[in-house]
Amino acid sequence: MLIKPVPDDRNSADIFNESPIRSGSDHMAARRAAKTNLAAPDNEVVITHPDRLMFPDAGISKAAVADYYRIIMPWFLPAIAARPLSVVRCPDGIGRQTFFQKHPGKGWGAHIYAATKTKSKGAEPYLYVEDAIGVLELIQMNVIEFHPWGSTVADLEHADATYRQTVLAAMEEVADTLRALETDARALQAQVEAEKAASDAFEISKKQFRVGGVSYVTVLNTQRLFLEARQSRVQAQAARYSDSAALFQALGGGWWNRKDEEVARK
Repeated sequence: MLIKPVPDDRNSADIFNESPIRSGSDHMAARRAAKTNLAAPDNEVVITHPDRLMFPDAGISKAAVADYYRIIMPWFLPAIAARPLSVVRCPDGIGRQTFFQKHPGKGWGAHIYAATKTKSKGAEPYLYVEDAIGVLELIQMNVIEFHPWGSTVADLEHADATYRQTVLAAMEEVADTLRALETDARALQAQVEAEKAASDAFEISKKQFRVGGVSYVTVLNTQRLFLEARQSRVQAQAARYSDSAALFQALGGGWWNRKDEEVARK
């Protein structure tokens, strides 16, 4: 694939040491180190041009993109650490010139590494990161998309079993949740109809009581049945909301609380 020349986004204060080429046994330790490296301090990464709008229509700045990745890092990093990455860079924000890149650039940062793969035309370096600092160094270089390989840097030629298992488990979870939502929809419709029937019976019993047709005990019984039907309908609705949230999570969504966001911005 032809890669366009990529301009650096840096000044004299932004120059980092050129990334080393990792080899051999270093790769095996990279994946195992991911959880440890999650705790690596990321405040040493200086985000230049923090007010640059990366997503102009939404008003999302480069600093906000960095904050977002700091927040989701505990979930994001394990999925990409020690895997070759293809990234999309937008030096001037989306809607302007973009670059698809799979090789590390000169001076990108000390925590952005290269794994070499031998091809017919010679060795080719593929970029990867191991920790939160590496991710933020890519954000500093205006990366807005990360596309990890299915293989790790320890074995570039083969997708690892963990990756395959994760994908299959995610697909199964989505399928199970969709089936649960179908069941929820049928159950909710049945409960709505049952509540309507119980409500009608309750109203009829009240009218009959007024004209002396039934005792007040009958009215109380029909009211009890109506309230039980309403409770069942609410429970069915709650189950549908819960499974809707589960589907959102299965598709890759998630939540973070405002306290976490405030801590990340400090």
